Amino acid sequence: MKRYIIFCFIVLLYSCEDEVIGPTSFEGKVVYADDETPFNTGYINIGSNQYRVGTPDLLDFKRVIISDDGSFNVEFEQDENIDYFDIEIEVITYVDSIGFIYSGNYLQSSGLDCTPYNCDEIEPGKDYKNLLIKVPR
Repeated sequence: MKRYIIFCFIVLLYSCEDEVIGPTSFEGKVVYADDETPFNTGYINIGSNQYRVGTPDLLDFKRVIISDDGSFNVEFEQDENIDYFDIEIEVITYVDSIGFIYSGNYLQSSGLDCTPYNCDEIEPGKDYKNLLIKVPR
């Protein structure tokens, strides 16, 4: 009986360890929502964030130019402080010197679509392959 209790205690002890979150990678294409032709006139901005009382804390930010075929590839190293990622698309074309940014934060007004994921809260520690991000024309 004593061995059984010690065995249960050891199993319980190991099950209480923190989950180790590995690196996170994003690979895919940005396309226009209406006809899914490549969007290639801008940047993809991906931020790693930590939850804070009041406002989130931006830990890291990567801005990568989108290729001619609409593709992108962004990688983040393992960081136990990252709670979530968010995605923005920045248009290089300017009208009256104002750049346009499509963000999940303004999903209703900007129309950025990262389905099946939420552009605002993407879970860390995974490889996101074949992402299809849609922006309005």
